[in-house]
Amino acid sequence: MTNILKFLTSILVVLFLVLPEAQAKFDPPENCPDIPYGEGRLWKVTSPQGISSYVFGTVHTANPKVLQVPGIIMEAFNRSHTIVLETSTGDQMVFNAAAAMFGGPGYSLKRTIPAPLFKKSAEYVKKYGIPAEFLDNLKVWAVAITLSLPPEKRKNKGPLTFLDKELEKLGKKLGKEIFPLEKPAEQLDLFDKLPLPVQTEYLEMVVRDHPKVDEQIAELTQFYLSGNTGWIFCKVENDLQETSEAFKSFMREDLLNIRNVKMVDRSLPKLEKGGLFIAVGALHLPGEKGILALLKNKGYRISKEY
Repeated sequence: MTNILKFLTSILVVLFLVLPEAQAKFDPPENCPDIPYGEGRLWKVTSPQGISSYVFGTVHTANPKVLQVPGIIMEAFNRSHTIVLETSTGDQMVFNAAAAMFGGPGYSLKRTIPAPLFKKSAEYVKKYGIPAEFLDNLKVWAVAITLSLPPEKRKNKGPLTFLDKELEKLGKKLGKEIFPLEKPAEQLDLFDKLPLPVQTEYLEMVVRDHPKVDEQIAELTQFYLSGNTGWIFCKVENDLQETSEAFKSFMREDLLNIRNVKMVDRSLPKLEKGGLFIAVGALHLPGEKGILALLKNKGYRISKEY
């Protein structure tokens, strides 16, 4: 893999996060009500005809603890003949999608955002090994995505892996069908369509909170490993309270609710035949508009497995 591809892969947040191991113990989010399907990482979904599949919530991460998948989840994986993922993690697909992260001829990030914001962004991206000549060519949302992740702190600098990629690799090795629900470019297009003021707000928020990024990600990791995906949902909602209505709509509707409907619709033809192991980001599972609630509304019986 070339250096440029390594860089592009490292900032595709839609594919993965390099999460630190959670050391501290974090309390549940304040004012967090009971959320439908907010406790659990693996669910069995059974059609009205009695045909079953599994839905597994992931975090797109290289955290070693997340990669240690419990046996009951792997049993469900092994019993399934089709692995359904948010997207394919193949290098070529990532590389093709990454062009969307750069501005076209004549574009300059420095001329697009306020000078203090560019200066602070330039200071922070140094920790990510991003060449200086790249920064001015990156779109506003691409810089925001980069700085919303903790800088890579792996002791072993071998090939980077993460949960979704390992599930895809194992599925292929076992001869299972791999069915991606979205393309990387399709995911990135959501950010590309954001109005510039909303992109700038996103970057301002990320720059403001960047000193706490390790703690924030560690907190979400702990919630995930404890199976409390509803807490992740609440944490996101709490963080959105001080943002604009446009940004709230983007996070709630574009990134979650609309994509949840799309994922369910694209899964249904295969779900009718059963034998699926659907692995998507854990934030897509809980809530009244989450994937599990949508499947229940279509007549599926939902039962927690783990």
